Amino acid sequence: MNKVSAIIPTLWKAKEFTDHLVDVLIEDKSVGEIIIIDNAPADFFYDNEKVVMLKQEENLYVNPSWNLGVEEADYDKFIILNDDIIIPYNFVAQLEKWLTKDRGIIGIDAPSVIKVADCSSENMTFLDREIALKSIVYRSWGFGIVIAGHKESYHNIPENIRIWYGDDYLVQMNNEVGKVNYVIDDIPIFTKMSATSDLEEFNEIKNVDMLMYNRIIKWCGTQRPMKKGKTNGKSNSG
Repeated sequence: MNKVSAIIPTLWKAKEFTDHLVDVLIEDKSVGEIIIIDNAPADFFYDNEKVVMLKQEENLYVNPSWNLGVEEADYDKFIILNDDIIIPYNFVAQLEKWLTKDRGIIGIDAPSVIKVADCSSENMTFLDREIALKSIVYRSWGFGIVIAGHKESYHNIPENIRIWYGDDYLVQMNNEVGKVNYVIDDIPIFTKMSATSDLEEFNEIKNVDMLMYNRIIKWCGTQRPMKKGKTNGKSNSG
């Protein structure tokens, strides 16, 4: 089994979820390292050799944190996770075989995203079956709460797109080079979703991100411009 680098950007707004997520990843034999992009440095520490803390002097926001995590990753296969989600134990081990250089980016299918208020033990399960994928052209709501792939399918997200549209950019860039993107089919992922990024203080950044993304992509016949209110479901990482 090849190892996978797990990447978690965080502002520590849902620490109960983050703590459990780190525990799940520590237990997963396919996870070689857990890179935490600490965008709000605090005295939090995980006593495990898998965990690498990258403390930032200021908030990098979501997409630059994704870029940094993939750049710093020791392994070619990666998974980027929101800090406020509950994934099954053994999730990465079941996903690892799909993270090949000939595929695009893999995310989460909208019907599989389940909003929850707290990190309840009743939602903590073990994945004992194989993961199935469905091909996509455009990402759906919730796609970006988990992003996985091979480094050769990761395209650095432009610096002027800070919180939203990073997953749209990755999907579109892989479309353009002829790689197929996918969603994970029928594996429930529980999330507190957007506890930070939906705050009013981020509205200006959201509008700028939309403008910059549409300019960068320069929409053609197979592309859809983003409109106000159409976002990708970010969490507490920026």
